[in-house]
Amino acid sequence: LVISGTNLFASTGYNVFLTTNNGANWTPVSSGLQNTIVQSLFINGGSLFAGTSSGVFRSTNNGANWTPANSGLTNTSVWCFAVIGTNLLAGSGVGVHRTTDSGTSWARAGPPNTDVWCLTFDGTNLFAGPISWGGNDGDGVHLTTNNGTHWTYVGSGLPPYTGVSALVVSGSNCYAGTYGFTGARGVYRSTNNGS
Repeated sequence: LVISGTNLFASTGYNVFLTTNNGANWTPVSSGLQNTIVQSLFINGGSLFAGTSSGVFRSTNNGANWTPANSGLTNTSVWCFAVIGTNLLAGSGVGVHRTTDSGTSWARAGPPNTDVWCLTFDGTNLFAGPISWGGNDGDGVHLTTNNGTHWTYVGSGLPPYTGVSALVVSGSNCYAGTYGFTGARGVYRSTNNGS
């Protein structure tokens, strides 16, 4: 779900719907999104972005029409978005990609080659939550303080083989919603930026 003024957009997998009356009525706004799975929605700079199984799509008219915005993406499965300053970041199947021109072109911005399903930020701190597919250096949480130029692993305290599927910062706390192949599931909290 994403909100822009009185517009509420919802993804149902293969479609995007819009309501302007708090959900009393919904209208499909998926022209251009056929044959792809919509995995996330995001609003930035007057544009509506959809992260899909076929890359990033952008709409500048509240979803009435969608066009691909994939130039430079090295993996077309896009799970999430975040914005820091003028940088729009997308979590994909091989880490994070960054654009400074509303999706016209993308560049790789780390972390290790793994699915990144969630991103959150606090000031200049950007946290990425890779998904674990059986235990590798993608487990846990990664942090960058320079828009993805350098990343640091900050997963100390998370059990091994733990994937992170949700991240949020609240005050001085960073919360990670996790699942694990060893049964170590739940919510974890860091009060020191993941250290």
